[in-house]
Amino acid sequence: MAGVLSGCGGEEAGDVEAPRGSGVDAAAAGEVIAELVQALQEPGPASEPRWPAYFDVNADAVGLGEVSMRYLVDDAAQTASLPEGQWAGVVDLSWSIDQADPAPAHAEVSVIFSGSGDELRIAGVGGGGRVAPLWLQEPVEVARGTASMAIVAGERAAERAARYVRLADQGVRAVGEVLRPRRQGVVIEAPASVEQLDTVLGTEPGSHGGIAAVTTPIDGSTAPGAPTHVFLNPAQFAGLAPRGAQVVITHEITHVVTEAATAVGVPLWLTEGFADYVALRDSTVPVAEAASQILAQVRKRGAPRSLPSDAEFAVRTDKLGASYEAAWLACTVLVDEGGEAALLRFHRAVMAGDSVTQALDDVFGIDEARLIALWRARLVELAG
Repeated sequence: MAGVLSGCGGEEAGDVEAPRGSGVDAAAAGEVIAELVQALQEPGPASEPRWPAYFDVNADAVGLGEVSMRYLVDDAAQTASLPEGQWAGVVDLSWSIDQADPAPAHAEVSVIFSGSGDELRIAGVGGGGRVAPLWLQEPVEVARGTASMAIVAGERAAERAARYVRLADQGVRAVGEVLRPRRQGVVIEAPASVEQLDTVLGTEPGSHGGIAAVTTPIDGSTAPGAPTHVFLNPAQFAGLAPRGAQVVITHEITHVVTEAATAVGVPLWLTEGFADYVALRDSTVPVAEAASQILAQVRKRGAPRSLPSDAEFAVRTDKLGASYEAAWLACTVLVDEGGEAALLRFHRAVMAGDSVTQALDDVFGIDEARLIALWRARLVELAG
């Protein structure tokens, strides 16, 4: 999936055999992109479309709002990796989902063309290290809940989409008990594979192999207010027990509501620990079980002398689970110190730009050294 993502089906454009040896035709590419935008903005199937038919079907299913596309330039490096007769171009894309995204997303995407002139077709979208929206990848199933929607590709997509919106609606309710409800709906996107997840997000292959979900802006930007969705790694998520799946979804929805994905200067121990606090707030799981990995480390090596660094939340680290648990326990220590309302004020202050040191002093009247001491004592107590 890191290379060409072609259309499928009887007579879709992705099935047309490309002329061998065809070269770049920027003028024709600009024309077919303009035709595609017009078709996406108008209801009903296009007449003899020069792109995979699922583009139009998916756009209608997801409720595509604003959309614009403009051909920019060919990509010689990506073209060199394609079959003869195909070539890659870079297209400026802006898009949004009605009733879900607060503003349009904006990114450069790779479009794979075949042929030239009047015979030019769009064969697929993706690759080149650029983001590639799931609705432009392959046919998807869409389900809508009361406060969420799911866009799902791959096997049993309709069944999975229905399950995801049930989990998301419950997650929205749980987050709403702690935080102000979000005006826009929550969008869950589930590619067909982890390889396709990396293609959708424009990341290196293997970037998300060890995680069940990630919340991130759909266009790869870090701009405040960028539309942010929850993306699932289907293999990892499918292996979760029902209770674990709900915790993961509620955790990720907390990130959506707090706009954690675009926060600058906020330590990950706070964003991740806070999201776990919300997700586990009403859990009946014993703390010793919920924090089993970090407590095992404490029994073996003693309590850490500092809160988890951002590097300890790297996807490929073998201590990722322990880092999340340690961060969660730090937030529970703050609740014990000043109550849930104080934790919320502290979190809002740091998200708004205050330093951890300043916010701890303002809200709890303690410094970071005191927090670490309380946290270490809790770890030792629980591990004993």
